[in-house]
Amino acid sequence: MRLSRRRFVSGFSSMGALSFVDSLAHSAELNDEELFAKVDELAAKAVDDRLSAGIAFGMIRYGKSIRSGAHGVASADASTDLSPESVFRIASVTKVFVAIAVMKLVEDRQLELEDTLERYFGGFLKDTEVSVYQLLSHTSGLKDWWELELPSDLPQDFPLLDEPHDALEKCKDLFHFAPGTHHWYSNTGFVLLGELIERVSGTKLESFIGDRVLKPAGLTKTSWVGDRLSNLASTQGHHRIAEPTPHFKIADNVGSPRAAGGLLSSVDDMLRLSSHLFAGDLLARETVEKMSQMAKLLNGTPVSKSTWHPSYIESLPAPPEFMQDSGWGLGMSRFTSAGKPVIWHSGGIPGYNAIWLNFPTLSTSIAFLANTDNGAVPAFNEVVPLIVS
Repeated sequence: MRLSRRRFVSGFSSMGALSFVDSLAHSAELNDEELFAKVDELAAKAVDDRLSAGIAFGMIRYGKSIRSGAHGVASADASTDLSPESVFRIASVTKVFVAIAVMKLVEDRQLELEDTLERYFGGFLKDTEVSVYQLLSHTSGLKDWWELELPSDLPQDFPLLDEPHDALEKCKDLFHFAPGTHHWYSNTGFVLLGELIERVSGTKLESFIGDRVLKPAGLTKTSWVGDRLSNLASTQGHHRIAEPTPHFKIADNVGSPRAAGGLLSSVDDMLRLSSHLFAGDLLARETVEKMSQMAKLLNGTPVSKSTWHPSYIESLPAPPEFMQDSGWGLGMSRFTSAGKPVIWHSGGIPGYNAIWLNFPTLSTSIAFLANTDNGAVPAFNEVVPLIVS
């Protein structure tokens, strides 16, 4: 079936919480209307080129209102229009919320970045010290759970276990490398951070993030896959089939990775998160700065200089030319482009793609949510050079 372009644009209050704008460098040369028109054009092109069934997008100039829009359909089967309020699975962008929750516990002095897991999980990893800092920066060396021989009698999927560390204790060969010696992305590490939040706070992960992150930031459309609010999800995930002519197939719904990727959200909520986070409303500005800086290994080497990869990957693909010094902070990725820092995170789960971009020295944030595998990537590749130039 032919997917026509469907376009909706709206504006929302930025909650009036952006006093830190005075301390930032001057904004980019494009005015708000020109920049939004360019972002709109990039999102429309992804749909018109049949790279995504639909894509919602938004931008905020700090201290001003959110501008958002959408192109395409929420479901290729039903031809349901997308809107800026449409809710998508955001997959690994969930890790940003988890990292903020961890840093709240650090600010509350209930937790320290140098603390090891053994301190909170009894004898777990007593012979291999893994710190909170290493989990947040993906330098723990922990293998992803699907790479491990987990016990066959688990009552549910590993990320949903009440005590996932208990299942890991029964596994052999947990690590790709010694903690703190290299960088390699670990979903298992964030599952453990979710369990750690519960241990330290004494509340369920969903409740803690709801009370300490979602409510203060006014995120009304962000919820967990599988909870009672998940009926807010208003999109179907899609796979793009290239031959004989590009078309879309509804993706099977996969379970929740919980702390590693279990949230649903909208572009407006993602941008509200940006505005409150970089304004210092959710965490102290010094804490956000620490999260945004390049993480380091035990020997002081920036993680951007020591990325490991498993033997089944022959080599890592080169990043786009506009991404220089690409690496990780604490729960957030970062790179520089034209000398300007970009703080971001992407997420992918079958049928969905989320990209959350922040240009703090340009007082600007952008979000793309697509209901197709890698559907937001083309817009990402174009929007970063546009903003920093």
